[in-house]
Amino acid sequence: MSCTHPHALFQQAGDYGSALLAANELAWLRGLHGDYAGMQLAALAVAHAAAAEREPFAELQALHATGFAAFVRGLFSQADAALDRSNAIASQERRIYRLTVGYTIRACNLAACGRPGLALPLIDSAKALDPDWRDSILPEWQTIVHWFAGKFRSALVCARDAEARAIGELSKRRAIGVIFGALRNRSRPGFRGRTDLERAKGAVNIRDWQFFSYFLGHAEGLLAWHAGAVSEALAILQQTAARVLATGAEPFAAVVLIDVTEAAAACGDGRAARDSARQLQDIADHIDCEFYHALTAMAYGWAGDLGAAQRAVDILSVSSCKAYSARASGLLGRILLESNRGEALEWLEQAALTFDSCGAVWRRDRIREKLKQLGARGRKATAASLGPSGLSPRERQVALLAAQGQSARNIADELLIGERTIETHLANVYAKLGVRSKTDLVRRASELLNQ
Repeated sequence: MSCTHPHALFQQAGDYGSALLAANELAWLRGLHGDYAGMQLAALAVAHAAAAEREPFAELQALHATGFAAFVRGLFSQADAALDRSNAIASQERRIYRLTVGYTIRACNLAACGRPGLALPLIDSAKALDPDWRDSILPEWQTIVHWFAGKFRSALVCARDAEARAIGELSKRRAIGVIFGALRNRSRPGFRGRTDLERAKGAVNIRDWQFFSYFLGHAEGLLAWHAGAVSEALAILQQTAARVLATGAEPFAAVVLIDVTEAAAACGDGRAARDSARQLQDIADHIDCEFYHALTAMAYGWAGDLGAAQRAVDILSVSSCKAYSARASGLLGRILLESNRGEALEWLEQAALTFDSCGAVWRRDRIREKLKQLGARGRKATAASLGPSGLSPRERQVALLAAQGQSARNIADELLIGERTIETHLANVYAKLGVRSKTDLVRRASELLNQ
């Protein structure tokens, strides 16, 4: 039901606080229909009016709506300022639920501008602040933060947890978690592919609901790609990018466009690759954020520009967007195969290792298949890229004990097996992890524990 009539009634009754809240709901309705620019303008007007009327609850709600719309549009500085002010008012007014929600969206804003390393502590703060955080949007929206960070295992766990809390059909709110957590983690344990996609479609009813109803096409395109239908995937991804971009959700259009470029390159469609690279360039120029300049450079790399691929690596190697850093490394490795096979192998191996640590199984395996085709050195790099996941249970046990400083003799005594057997296990561990000394093994201890 429209809020227009109640808004007028509240004004007539002199209830300005409720009138402002109704006006803010009207702003949200714009966003729900994909008009984020209109939402931001309308919500900001409400925020100014609420400040003038000294209505703090209406002001914090309107500032939150302003920040949300700016975040989706890629206006990250504007979003951060509005959300910071909204959260400050929520803290002053002791509105714990609103503060939890505010921290969550601010974390998503940080993640989307390529700084998920700063966003994750905000999520932790929100959970510590509110014992009832599971009743907020945090369970679903934290998947976005984990996804940008390349923590796909965590994203999947969050998505499954949010989905499990659904009673009956999946809600639109919980569909967000499924989209980012599960549908984007193809080939992970617990990934149900087409089933998850159909559940998410049912939740949004394929209506114009924010940009998410269109963003489902990203998942659908990736599923087609994973099934080997690259041309079909390209067509779906191109359509998805255009629809998401039409709502003004530029950051989310950008993450589709980089996949468009890669799929176009896989199809040998240089024109489509260049077109999507130019679209990414327009987005990056508008957003003016290092992460999107890196995506643009990567896109031009897929279009054949070695210098652009190197720029993408330079930017992303120091970011906390680990999966995108691995994608840039893998791209550079592929391009260098023509001119410098030794360096190319190093970049490809690094990409495979990072994908493995992220839980990006499909991309990791594609890199490994490429390495296997590159002779003896490539096969050796493939073995090294397996990382801890390539260790047997006994090898992992021996490696952990060795990383704690125990000698082969001590490990043999503890495990009740021969010292020579321990030495053989350690030799296998060193080869599989690509380490040369116990010092190197100690540095990899955290990976062994997390595996």
